[in-house]
Amino acid sequence: MSKSYNTKIYDYVDGTHIELFGRSVSKKTQDNKINHPGTDLYQDYENEKAFDAAEQFKKNEFRTDKQKEHCLNVSQNRTKRQIYHITRSNHWDWFITITIDRKIFDASDYDTTVKKLTNFLNNIRKRKANDIKYLIVPELHSDKKNYHFHGLLADTGRCHFIESGHVDDDGEIIYNWTDWHYGFTTATKVKDNGRVSSYITKYITKDTAHELKNKKRYYCSKNINRVDPYLANGPIEEFIINFGSDIDFMKTVTIPGAKQKVTYCEINKKEK
Repeated sequence: MSKSYNTKIYDYVDGTHIELFGRSVSKKTQDNKINHPGTDLYQDYENEKAFDAAEQFKKNEFRTDKQKEHCLNVSQNRTKRQIYHITRSNHWDWFITITIDRKIFDASDYDTTVKKLTNFLNNIRKRKANDIKYLIVPELHSDKKNYHFHGLLADTGRCHFIESGHVDDDGEIIYNWTDWHYGFTTATKVKDNGRVSSYITKYITKDTAHELKNKKRYYCSKNINRVDPYLANGPIEEFIINFGSDIDFMKTVTIPGAKQKVTYCEINKKEK
C-alpha cells in the first residue's frame, strides 16, 4: 500500500523531531508507519533495490565524475541520517574514541580492525555488560591510511572507566576505558543526547565514505532502539501555527535537484 504524506514525526527519547515537506511524498506504509528491517514489506523492498542495483551495475562504469561524486554525497548523507536516527532513538551514557596500537595489529586493515572491535564488544557483553548498547563509527585517520573509531555507549554494567587527569574543551572530565587493551581510549559522559547525536555524524566524511564503498560504515548492537516515524498530511502553515510556541528549533532547506523543500523542527521534552 502507498501513502502520501507531507509530515514525518519522530517521537525520540529526548524530544520530537519533525520534517515538513513542501511537496507530498509517497512511501509504502503499514499501520501509518514506515516499514523497517524485519518486516516482509521491507524485505521485498530490499530485494527490489538489490535487483535494481545489479541492473545498474553495467551502467556505473559509464558514469561521469560528477555523477560519481553525486552518488557518493547521496550515500554519505543517507548514512548520516541513519546514524542520527539511531542515536536519537536511544539514551546514551558515554561518548568514546577508540584508537589502535599499530604495534599490536595493522590499523590500516579495515576488516581486521573491525573484527577485533566486534570480538571485544561481544566479550564485554558476555563478561561485564549483558545489556550494553553501542553505536560505533569508523573514521579514517589524518594520514588517510589508518582507522580509529568513535561511538556511543549505554548500560555498560561493570565496564571500567578511570579519570585520565584531563578535561575536554567544555571542562568535562575525560576518562579512559581500561577494558580496551589494543590501544588508547577516551570517554566522556553524555550530557546532551541531541547534541551528541548530531556531533557523531560529522565523522562520516567523504574520505571515509569513499574508502568504505560496499562496506558497513557504522556498527550497532542488536538491542538498539529504532523509533518509527508517524506520517501525516495537512497544511504546513497550520501545523507551525499550532505548535509554534513549543518549537525550539526550525530550519528550512532546499534539496538540490529534487524540487523539494524540507522544514526541520525540534520540540525538546520539557522537564516536569
